[in-house]
Amino acid sequence: MKKFPLLGLGIISLLGGVWAGFLRLSIPIPFPPWNPNLSLVHGPLMVSGFLGTVLGLERAVALRKPWAFLSPFLTGIGGIILLSGLNYPAGIISILIGSLFFVIINFFLIRIQPSFSAFVMGAGALSWAAGNILWFLGKSIPHILLFWAGFLIFIIAGERLELSQMQKLPKMAIFIFITASILFLGGASVSEYVYPLGNALAGIGMILFSIWLIQFDIARKTIRKPGLPRFAAVSLLSGYVWLGFSGLSFLAFSSHLSGFHYDIALHTLFLGFVFSMIFGHACIIFPAILGLPIQFQNQYYFYLILLALSLAVRMLGDLTGQVTIQQWGGIGNAAAILLFLAQMIFSILTGIKHGFQQS
Repeated sequence: MKKFPLLGLGIISLLGGVWAGFLRLSIPIPFPPWNPNLSLVHGPLMVSGFLGTVLGLERAVALRKPWAFLSPFLTGIGGIILLSGLNYPAGIISILIGSLFFVIINFFLIRIQPSFSAFVMGAGALSWAAGNILWFLGKSIPHILLFWAGFLIFIIAGERLELSQMQKLPKMAIFIFITASILFLGGASVSEYVYPLGNALAGIGMILFSIWLIQFDIARKTIRKPGLPRFAAVSLLSGYVWLGFSGLSFLAFSSHLSGFHYDIALHTLFLGFVFSMIFGHACIIFPAILGLPIQFQNQYYFYLILLALSLAVRMLGDLTGQVTIQQWGGIGNAAAILLFLAQMIFSILTGIKHGFQQS
């Protein structure tokens, strides 16, 4: 049952991150009285407080060692501290230590079952920890953003690579994957010194990842199956397209990645790519973490479509410089996420109820 409180910490960070996102878009909602600077921690809450906690919990369950749950606990607590506004440095330190435990978890998983995909996920863990170290040292969010992006891209790509190894991949596929990895990590490192060049290199890497995933991921085959496999495949493939859009944005706007252009690059990645992955994997990941069945429902397509359409509206507002359109897109983004979250919570509670009835 310790998994439920840890997952709850991540969900609180998600809700706080959505609130902070509204504030960043200047949508007229009140600032929390306990933290007037909430808008400043939108990114950390979403990436580390929510995603870091959920992925840390997933990896801890896979390792089956009690100490491994320190990773999601510390990142979850770090998110709560940032949300409270009580001690910003303490929140950073808690998240940093949690991410270091995440690196150790992945190290042990690699030792247990060494594979190329496991090393890729290990690279994602190192990328997150590197970003958090730079954050602790005082670097601004835009200058560590690519390391946080690398955390999610490599974890997701590594998991998909693991599944794709069930089919025989051509040597060209491995070459493209390694090239994309080198370009992205090189871009993240270079961006600390030459920001435009780093963004451009990382953008090319993301485009190559997008091409690789669309071409070689088994989602191209599972989309032919009905029910959950098809929904997961549609979610994944749409997410890969968003990853390509993000890469193009980082490349096209590399010399002036700020304002509206910054919003396009970030949210095509973290909303379009990452949350499409979450929608597609939720019915698989949450049962694995919580040990509860979650039944697939056709209305999940509605949340996915709402996410895509609202993100397209948001991009239109960004490209035209129309703040109102951007805001409506942001509201649609939040609605898609919150409705999907409500569906997941309802499914989890239903699973718990059925479990009590059967016992």
